[in-house]
Amino acid sequence: MAHVLDQEQKYQTTSRQLVLSSLRSLGRQARQGYRDARSIRFPRRYHSAEQLAVCGMGGSALGTDVLRSVFSSVLKVPLTIVNDYVLPRSVGKKTLVVLSSYSGSTEEVLAAARQARQRKAMITGLTTGGPLGAMLQRWRIPWYRIDGQANPAGQPRLGLGYSACGQLGLLTALGLVMVTSKEVSALAQALEERTARLDPRLAKKRNLAKRLAAELNGGTPVLVGAEHLTGSMHVFANQLNETAKTFAVSFSLPELNHHLLEGLRYPTSLRYGVWLFVNSSRYSQPIRQRQNITKQIVERRGIATATVSIRGSSALVEAFDLITIAGFVSFYLSVLHNVDPMTVPSVDELKRRLGQR
Repeated sequence: MAHVLDQEQKYQTTSRQLVLSSLRSLGRQARQGYRDARSIRFPRRYHSAEQLAVCGMGGSALGTDVLRSVFSSVLKVPLTIVNDYVLPRSVGKKTLVVLSSYSGSTEEVLAAARQARQRKAMITGLTTGGPLGAMLQRWRIPWYRIDGQANPAGQPRLGLGYSACGQLGLLTALGLVMVTSKEVSALAQALEERTARLDPRLAKKRNLAKRLAAELNGGTPVLVGAEHLTGSMHVFANQLNETAKTFAVSFSLPELNHHLLEGLRYPTSLRYGVWLFVNSSRYSQPIRQRQNITKQIVERRGIATATVSIRGSSALVEAFDLITIAGFVSFYLSVLHNVDPMTVPSVDELKRRLGQR
């Protein structure tokens, strides 16, 4: 009998088809997000920003985390990610504030928007519309409207091509980073090629994402990565949380070496976890050495480990390669858990009880 992940009927529900369509469209999202945002024209003073603050929550903040990891050594101004209602005190007239809310109704981002305007900061944003879009329109501020057509599932975590490459387009238009259309086209092509190799039509024995989902099934995933992949590790944990309804955490090297290894004795249930080590040939030599030793120490504690190797023509391609794998692994794990991969009922309940839209 075919493995459960190789049974075609498992993918026929409406939610699973919508999620699959969004996962398959990541490359298209990347092309469109960069192209549309790159074409926006900003007032001259925006080009003299001395710091960058991106306000976003959950899936709407993931793209920023990815870009910060990939471009940390070349970004021309300090970047702060604001996951809160309150802007840092340093935000002022010389700060570019990017308001990121896929739905446009995130109350923390709306609160930050009002503060940014009061402080006379330079403001832009990206959203599908909602109250945030109306606010930016009313203030006559340049911003990127996400059309969302390549994300039929409608969930922010499944629209990362729009949010990450949309922000990349904005930053390129402002001269804060320099990424060309040719580079984004190469990225999109690489994503489409990787996606084809992770599709449900490919059997588990030939499908990396199916195999990883089977390895993570039944355990608590602990994700370990470093350097340019740190933001994508955060994406992976988010996807496992929301798509597969699985508790998962991510840790980055070398920081985890300075505390976490001493926390592996208790509780003894840690032995039911699975540590997934994410490798890259782009890692520095010290990181590669630390990863190998860390894996050995974890295994000596009787904890299961797995490994995935990421490859690509650039750090940006590798970061998105991991995001693509993360999306499909989380999707296949949701099938093994027999849960809806699209909806987030607990998050919706919280927003409802808080009186949010």
